[in-house]
Amino acid sequence: MLHGCTHASLVPTQLWRLLNDDAAVSLKAVLLGGASIPVELTERARKQGIRSFCGYGLTEFASTVCAKEADGAADVGEALPGREVKIVAGEIWLRASSMAAGYWRDGQLLSLTNNEGWFATRDRGALHNGRLTVVGRMDNLFFSGGEGIQPEEVERVILAHPQVQQVFIVAAG
Repeated sequence: MLHGCTHASLVPTQLWRLLNDDAAVSLKAVLLGGASIPVELTERARKQGIRSFCGYGLTEFASTVCAKEADGAADVGEALPGREVKIVAGEIWLRASSMAAGYWRDGQLLSLTNNEGWFATRDRGALHNGRLTVVGRMDNLFFSGGEGIQPEEVERVILAHPQVQQVFIVAAG
C-alpha cells in the first residue's frame, strides 16, 4: 500500500502494522500523533531506518501545532512558527493565523475562539519551558474512590511495560 512512500503522517497503531510489513522499507520519516507514542515503537522504527517525529494538532489548525523528533520524553515539543499555546486551568488553548474561520452550522459561521482569538481545545496539558505535554481529554476524566483519573495517564504507565504494545482504558459502571 505504501510502496515508494518515503514520508507519512500516522497514528502509532498504523506504524506498528507497517513495521510488520515490507511496505515500511521505503519510509524515511513519519509524523506520529493522535495517541501516546511508545518508546519501543520509535526505537523499532529507528532500527529500520525510519526517523519518527511526534506532534499535536487539530483539524481546525490545518493539522500540526507542536512537533519534535521523538526522543522518549512525554512532551510533543514547542509550538511551530505562527502558532501559540497556553494553558488555562489545565486546558490547552491555541491561537494561530492558520486557524479555521469557524464552524458552519445552520447556515451560519460560528466562531471558534474567544474575544482574544484563543481556541479552547478541551485537551488537558502542561507547558514546561515552552514544551507542551498533552495529558488527555478534559471529558475523558473519570472518578474512582473520590479521585479524578485521566485514562491516558494509566495507559502511559501500562505502555511502559516491554510486553505491552497497545492499551486502551475504558471506565465501566
